[in-house]
Amino acid sequence: MLAELATAAQNAPAIPTQEPDKKALRKQKNKESATRSRDRRKRKFQLLETRATDLETENEKLRATVRALEWKLQEERVSRGFSGRAGCATALTLKLPAAATTTSADTPAAAPTTAPSPFSGPRSARSFSDSA
Repeated sequence: MLAELATAAQNAPAIPTQEPDKKALRKQKNKESATRSRDRRKRKFQLLETRATDLETENEKLRATVRALEWKLQEERVSRGFSGRAGCATALTLKLPAAATTTSADTPAAAPTTAPSPFSGPRSARSFSDSA
């Protein structure tokens, strides 16, 4: 019986042991690489979702701040008796101290001098109440 097994083993075709091992190894490495790639893509997507949520929250806070400042500006305009955009430059002019005002000897009823308004330059096309 042993002799028959030995003869059968010698007559059997040679099985290339190297090829299946290389193929299996390459398949295993590819599988691991694909898993790592999917994991990286998931992490990147999660980071982007987190960043988007953070930016949306920050954007909402900034919009609330803008609304509060616009409200405060409107209240200031109303308290000074001005309304509308044209009143902004007039309401916020800088007054010089009383010692710095000049009057002419010829005209006793001359008005005190005021500093130029920081808002008197060219206006942008966008108004204060626009919110994006």
